Amino acid sequence: MPARPELIRPDDVAIAAAMSRALTVIALVILALGDGEHTVNLVAKRTDDTFVRGQADLSVGTDPVRLSVLDEDDYTALRTLLVFALEGSTVRGAVLVATTAAEPYPRACG
Repeated sequence: MPARPELIRPDDVAIAAAMSRALTVIALVILALGDGEHTVNLVAKRTDDTFVRGQADLSVGTDPVRLSVLDEDDYTALRTLLVFALEGSTVRGAVLVATTAAEPYPRACG
């Protein structure tokens, strides 16, 4: 028996449902953050007791609505990690934290 259990790939239906939830979460987080430059971090503990991390820098505007990402690969990795965290079969727990370096009141939301 291996020292660490193998991660089992979730089925496509579960992944599609989690993708839909992840897109909703991202949209709601962006709306809650509002205008400005934000960093979104996600740390997840997998079922094999390892940790994975994703981070993306976002620029948000609300008049008109716009979202810019500093690095598309970082954003894709964060979004993928969020999908698997919400799907739940390979992740035990996760924390999503968004920080904004707005002057004079920087803030963090988790």
